[in-house]
Amino acid sequence: MAGIAFAIVPGIVAEKEQRRLDRENSIENLKKKMIVDENASNLALAAVFREISGHRESIDAAQADLKETDDKLDFLKNELTKVADELKVAASESEGLVPSRLDVESKLAAVNERLEPLKKNANGIAATRKGLEDKLSDVQNENKTLQAKLDKLIFAREQILVDFRDREKFYRGSIKTPPWIYYADKLNVTVTNARPSGAGVFLPVGFQDGMKKGMEFLVRRTAPNAPSRRSRRLRATLVQSNYCFAEEIPGFGDTNVFLQVDEKIEIERSGDSNQKEGDTIGQESDSSLTSPESNAISVGVANDS
Repeated sequence: MAGIAFAIVPGIVAEKEQRRLDRENSIENLKKKMIVDENASNLALAAVFREISGHRESIDAAQADLKETDDKLDFLKNELTKVADELKVAASESEGLVPSRLDVESKLAAVNERLEPLKKNANGIAATRKGLEDKLSDVQNENKTLQAKLDKLIFAREQILVDFRDREKFYRGSIKTPPWIYYADKLNVTVTNARPSGAGVFLPVGFQDGMKKGMEFLVRRTAPNAPSRRSRRLRATLVQSNYCFAEEIPGFGDTNVFLQVDEKIEIERSGDSNQKEGDTIGQESDSSLTSPESNAISVGVANDS
């Protein structure tokens, strides 16, 4: 029996030990689960508290709004009472205004009848204006088209003008004109000799310079210290290859202030002065100036300027 008990007791002890360990593990697991449940409960309580706090704030706001609404409602009730009283007063006053209102309505109806033709005219004018605006738009479009064509023509004209001027410059440079002093041509010369009486002077210009007998010139002194600044007039009466004698034309310039030897002057070809009948000098000058060759050259120079 002792041997059997010795063999059975260790198994019972081991089994009980295992049960104890299982219970301890279960207790530990329960503790952990309790901790988790406690944390979850705390979180749930915190959420509930927050929700309760939010509901309280909403309740407070709603109560405040309700109080404000009540105040407004009381104010509106008071205002409604005032308005009702004012309406009663206005209704009592308007009883005497009914005839006036009827009169005004009849006048308004008459005015509307008078305005009806004007409205029709306004509609007609609006339609006419619309048509004119459409025509204006068409004209503007056509104007833009014409302006574009004009711009092209202007550009083409400018190109042609540039080409013409280049050709004109080339051809004018190749034209050789005979020596001739034309009207308004100016020459700066120095008096080579002068008559003591002041009747005339010798000038260093002749046939080779374009001087012709009978030509008349307006004379100006160019020296700053000249004794007189008034213009004089000269007429060529003797012309040689490289010099000429020019007589003073009376009636011009200062009296007794004549041109002197070595005096620098500017002579400008001018129109002929009045000549006596039968004056051969004037006739020669007129015939030379009206010749076809001189006229053609003069016209060419005028066009060039």
